[in-house]
Amino acid sequence: MNDDLSWVPSELPLQPPLYQSLYQSIQNDIENGMLPPYKQLPSQRELSYFLDIHFTTVTHAYELAIKQGLLYSEKGRGTFVSPNGVRDNTIQAQNNASHISDLGILNMGSTPNSLAENTIKLAMSHVTLATLSRYSTNAFDDQQYRQICQQWFDYLQVPMNKNQSTLITGGGQSGLAVILSGLFKPYDTIVVDEYTYSNFIELAKTLHIKLLAIAQNQDGMDLVALEHLLTTQKINGVYVMPFLSNPTNRSMPLIRRQQLARLSRQHDFIIIEDDYLRHLNTQKLPAIIDLAPQNTVYITSFSKIVAPGLRVAFLLYAQQFDRQLRHSFTNLNLQEPTLDFAIIRYLIEHHLIEPLIHYQSEQIERHVAVFREIFDFSAPSSPFQWVKINPKLEIGKVKDDLAQQKIHVLLSPQFQAGGWRSHRDYFVRIAIAGISDTAQLQHILLRLKPIIR
Repeated sequence: MNDDLSWVPSELPLQPPLYQSLYQSIQNDIENGMLPPYKQLPSQRELSYFLDIHFTTVTHAYELAIKQGLLYSEKGRGTFVSPNGVRDNTIQAQNNASHISDLGILNMGSTPNSLAENTIKLAMSHVTLATLSRYSTNAFDDQQYRQICQQWFDYLQVPMNKNQSTLITGGGQSGLAVILSGLFKPYDTIVVDEYTYSNFIELAKTLHIKLLAIAQNQDGMDLVALEHLLTTQKINGVYVMPFLSNPTNRSMPLIRRQQLARLSRQHDFIIIEDDYLRHLNTQKLPAIIDLAPQNTVYITSFSKIVAPGLRVAFLLYAQQFDRQLRHSFTNLNLQEPTLDFAIIRYLIEHHLIEPLIHYQSEQIERHVAVFREIFDFSAPSSPFQWVKINPKLEIGKVKDDLAQQKIHVLLSPQFQAGGWRSHRDYFVRIAIAGISDTAQLQHILLRLKPIIR
């Protein structure tokens, strides 16, 4: 019968509890390559007959593996291995590949002789050696430190009061790591959009935090689905990008933000508000932290404003979180990024970031105009675009054609939280701001369009 099965556990016999042992066998065989992505597993009844165990034991193991993102099921077809259940989907630039047209990473900001580069050079000329050589872990109590945060939050129109605390970390990803390790425990549950920031998915995976995915509609996370979920299980947090959510470009209107704030107060969960593109938002709707100040940790960063390699983020939160976040910060960062923060501090103090934002906004508009002309549909004013792949195209051929054309974009499975689930529809995220020259961008998009449309 073994010859008739598509897979059997590599380590037998199973040990009690049997469902846990079978689940572990699935995980191990995925990690060691014996169960490759998209591999179909035996039906639950077939495997139960072969292993001489109860049908529900196999069902329990499969369901656990699906919840953990290792497997996915298709109605009427069966159960398959997820392509990103174990694989690392951390977003990285394709710098080491020769002649790659990289439309994957949001590589915004500094280029040679650009406004950003010249502004950074100006700031660095005013940084003293004493600033760089000091070793301090009590900068949080520095009044000037808080004034810089206050000045920046004032620019973003995010109210900051005496009952709130701030942290400066080495970039947004570092800030998210501080939040997750400080306020959450292994096996806590955080709700995210079905398609969300890949590096957040990987960070949660590293810290053994469970992600539950909820579909978005045109106004962002479906809060009706969230409210139903809150009545059935314990939710510890919700992670959202309220403006131009990465990768779908959905934005929350005021009423949706108010509804999420209300739910956080009613059900006592923490909102992680990643407002990474608020500097581009001319409307400046109230931040969620302004609507639920006791339940929200707000994060804003500078790598998408000044330069990708300038890693600084500001966290704003209620004082009730201060002890846990400072402890987490000290363990992960020890102190704020001295040189990077000194540069950002100078730019904020001398109002030099505003011209960078203005220039970036104009550049994005030029790139969006090129995109709209080529793809012929309404596209948001965003540094990236989310495009549906023609359903008639086979996804494997799309990947091969992209590789042949040496075009790097990110495919929708990479953004699917909780592991990959089968979809009839696939999307690509195209980082149009990653190419500084509009003529070059136009050339790449003209090569890309027939591959995906």
